[in-house]
Amino acid sequence: MRTLFLAAAALAALAVSASAQTAPAREERGALRVENVPVTPPDVSERLRQYVNTRSAGFADWLPDGGVLISTRFGDTVQLHRVDQPMGARSQLTFFEERITGAAVKPGASDILFTRDVGGDENYAGYMLEPATGRARQLTEAGTRNEGFIWSDDGEQIAWAYVPNTEPNYDIFVADPDNVQSRRRVFDGEGAVYPIDFSADGSKLLLQRYISIAESHLFVLDVASNELTRITPDLTVSYSGGEFTPDGRSIITLSDEDSQFQRLVRIDLATGERTVLTPGLSWGVEGFDVSQDGRTIAYVVNEAGRSSLRLMDARKSASASGAAVAAGHRQRCPIRSRKPPHRLYAQQRDGAGRCL
Repeated sequence: MRTLFLAAAALAALAVSASAQTAPAREERGALRVENVPVTPPDVSERLRQYVNTRSAGFADWLPDGGVLISTRFGDTVQLHRVDQPMGARSQLTFFEERITGAAVKPGASDILFTRDVGGDENYAGYMLEPATGRARQLTEAGTRNEGFIWSDDGEQIAWAYVPNTEPNYDIFVADPDNVQSRRRVFDGEGAVYPIDFSADGSKLLLQRYISIAESHLFVLDVASNELTRITPDLTVSYSGGEFTPDGRSIITLSDEDSQFQRLVRIDLATGERTVLTPGLSWGVEGFDVSQDGRTIAYVVNEAGRSSLRLMDARKSASASGAAVAAGHRQRCPIRSRKPPHRLYAQQRDGAGRCL
């Protein structure tokens, strides 16, 4: 019996020793905790830098003098820059340690609304930047998460979604960008609710409540009275974005109602009637933009994986087909400028610089 006991103890000791020898090597490298990952040789890391440390530039908005506002990185984080002419040099406007996550120029002025968080905490805050002085003032409450900022057409109001840390219900806030104290809650939401457009006179907000990829709802909110009106039926339908028509009588949006893909739709706010503007289209609509006078709708169609930009005369019947502007792998809707050129189209080009 004693012999058996000693043999068992020896086997246990050997097992512990083997386990200790095969235990994974754990270490922390910055924010990463790794196990059994060899250290990358310095010469390999240096060689990889030219492939992984790349930069890109994204269009943010038009500037009032005809220049463009872009976001790009020339240091450690993405910041805002301006470019005054084609192929011109960029001029940096912000110099924060944290990256800029979004920006939009105040209509009719030079002030810039931008968003950023701190240390990756995703508590996105809204700020107003004065380009002449480089000074920025915070518009939203410190330590809160805010998303979906939009301007009214006259630049007198900003709307956004406030996301509480304690519940999944979003609230909608409106503020005068020149007066932080004017910030007020206009809608106590339920679920994920975002503002997507102001009416032309700034009296109403178009809101979208996201349920799932297959279902969402649209509402119109009276900013003065906080009265909410649902404008879409109680159906499992997905809506994407939306814009008021200039006369405020209708909404243009994308919907997959009775369709395998999203189509361009007009919703009459008085009657609730939904009219498909692209009934004969065999492909899905990816995005759209309504001209300021409401006469033209530019929309992008995904034709078998290739994006096609088309224009539609909004005054004609719903069956009127849009005229194709160009065909390409990737295109964007027109970006409207306050000074010539009034419209800009983005296309992907091949290695020789030719439009695809």
